[in-house]
Amino acid sequence: MSDPELASLDGGDEVAALRAEVKSMRSQFLAGVAALIVLSGSLNFLLLWQVITVGKELEAQRPGVTQMLNDYERVSKPMITRFVADLQEYAKTHPGFQEVLSKYIRSTAPASPGGGEGLTAPQAK
Repeated sequence: MSDPELASLDGGDEVAALRAEVKSMRSQFLAGVAALIVLSGSLNFLLLWQVITVGKELEAQRPGVTQMLNDYERVSKPMITRFVADLQEYAKTHPGFQEVLSKYIRSTAPASPGGGEGLTAPQAK
């Protein structure tokens, strides 16, 4: 034992203190890992519960949403298309209104009363 660093480790009290510190650090590390596992398991359980709950709510609301979509396709969409066609016809005879209408509706083709092929979204300026 000619190395001075190793010579200082010969003391029984110092080695015992180092072993106690390593044992303490090991137990703290294991406690931290155990806490991390418990927390991640709890979070995963919470997320699974949320997914199940939202799925049940979605299934409960699906018939109402489907009915609303069918009503829109059957009633509202044709009314909106006719209204826009009427506005475009009015704009043909009133040039001042054409400027106002062009801000909100851009027509690429004449609007047909049965569908919205001639309507496009307004362009952002």
